[in-house]
Amino acid sequence: MGMDTILESVIPLAGGSDNISFQRIKDGQFFLRLKGQSLLDTSALQGLEGIKGWSLKNGQLKITLPYEQKEVDPMANNKKIAQEVMKAIGGLQNRPDVQTHLVLTRGGELTLRQECGMTAADLSALADVTHQNENLGAAIASGSFKTLGMVVVPCSMKTAAGIATGYSDNLLLRAADVTLKERRKLVLVARESPLSTLHLRNLCTGSELGAELTARAVVLLHGVQVSLIGGTLPHTGAVSVAGPTGEVQTTEFPGHRDGVLSGRWAAGLAAAGLLPAVVAAGVHYDSITKEGIAAVCAASDTLLRQCIKACQEIAGENP
Repeated sequence: MGMDTILESVIPLAGGSDNISFQRIKDGQFFLRLKGQSLLDTSALQGLEGIKGWSLKNGQLKITLPYEQKEVDPMANNKKIAQEVMKAIGGLQNRPDVQTHLVLTRGGELTLRQECGMTAADLSALADVTHQNENLGAAIASGSFKTLGMVVVPCSMKTAAGIATGYSDNLLLRAADVTLKERRKLVLVARESPLSTLHLRNLCTGSELGAELTARAVVLLHGVQVSLIGGTLPHTGAVSVAGPTGEVQTTEFPGHRDGVLSGRWAAGLAAAGLLPAVVAAGVHYDSITKEGIAAVCAASDTLLRQCIKACQEIAGENP
């Protein structure tokens, strides 16, 4: 029986969520601070399946589980992203009509080695051509070199700032600049979290220039945090939270209606057992029509399904 399932069983016996002021989980145990001890159903708790024992002291209920919580790899998210990127690049090797070009920055190589346990050679082996980031004379630095588009993953805030301001002092920035001016698809996978106002301005500028933005979902020891932004003005318009019981609560900031998306995501993550779930959303398109709103919701639902699958795989690797 999973910890989330046990917690869902304990909450009603503890007098319901309204009787709980604080909860935390640590080392195979979780602790609930009760507002009223008399509401605790001790007889039912005594025979509850899936727990090793419990104790109550000074209003704090401690539940001990019959197993130790496994240590979570703090780099699991990064490794998963890198593996998926390498899988996507590797899949193109079987497409003779598609040629892949790789630019690996010094920061990217350091991240690849320290956070993913991979080397530059591992990644270069999957690309058809590897370019030095200092080589501004490379083919991809020219608009006459036809491409389908470009993906920057992960995209640091320094790179996002360079793209937003047109400061092309290396091949990565120059290739992104060319991609935008030729009206080709540019995807920026933002690495930073949380985002400052300056970061959001740079990402917003990139979006207005034609870059497509993607958001990160972070699988924590217990729960998932998601930031969903996009459109011509990425922002935070609403936050939805799905608690241990799966109930979704949404807060919308004045003048925003992003709760529709954040609520759908929180409910979807809860239905998939990814609890607790915190979703911040902010998607804006000028003069969007009803058909456009429907298209955004459909695209969001597709992205949600992909996110759930990835999160479940990461959680499965670190049960």
